[in-house]
Amino acid sequence: MDIKLNQDKLTIQVDRNNVTIAHGTWVVDTIEKTILVDFQELSLSSLDDEELRTFFNDITLFFLKIYNVKVFYRIPMLSNRKMIKIKSKTIMAVEKNDLKQLQNINIDQNKFSFTTNKKEIHSYSKPLTEMLSTNAFWLTKTNENETANRIDSSSITLMILYKDTNESILPVGFARLLTSSNQNLTYLSDIVVAISHQSQGIASYMLNCLFQVFLNDDDHLKDHNDKSGLICLQCADRGSGAESAPKLYKKFGFEFLTESEKNIPLFLNEDYVKYD
Repeated sequence: MDIKLNQDKLTIQVDRNNVTIAHGTWVVDTIEKTILVDFQELSLSSLDDEELRTFFNDITLFFLKIYNVKVFYRIPMLSNRKMIKIKSKTIMAVEKNDLKQLQNINIDQNKFSFTTNKKEIHSYSKPLTEMLSTNAFWLTKTNENETANRIDSSSITLMILYKDTNESILPVGFARLLTSSNQNLTYLSDIVVAISHQSQGIASYMLNCLFQVFLNDDDHLKDHNDKSGLICLQCADRGSGAESAPKLYKKFGFEFLTESEKNIPLFLNEDYVKYD
């Protein structure tokens, strides 16, 4: 196969014997080591499991040589076909048109606020880094430079601020998402709430705000004003949120792909590539 990436338009084209068999969009988050590939066209001769394995393997190995990342694929034309179930037990997803908004979240608006302004979030770089490194096991060794990269590499970054009794304002929540250029595949990551503020509805408030911004922001809806597509995430398998976080995500409509009865057209490279 001949795989062509357009770095400016973020498109991918896959040819076989000089015939295009797949075309779509892609985006990479190097700090998270994640690539999203959304194919709008796929034309294989048989679409059997073996041919699909070969298709995924070839593209994944191509990306691994460049970025050494995990790759998520969305292939909507396979949504009505029984597929090999995704093997990873930590992947959750929801169709955008099934995404739920939570009501009656009791947050003291005088004490808590949110911002998606990246310049403002950067201004809290030091306390934000301390909050992330203290409360997220996968970020224990993070530094301010990596925090800056996480902010800048996201399509949307959201920070929750808390005003204490001394009028000091500190970050207590953080989340970000990466979305493909056509807005049809989105990855939610680095969802962190300070332990001191957990079990207070902060995570629900944060995700509600993040999804509202994502679904209503003019820049993200430009030329893509429908709600088709997928939002996915990878749950932590340890730490304080390993049990509570999935329960929260399910309230928004997310399902574990290993448990879903739907044929959600999301695939992960780890299910197909053999690392010999």
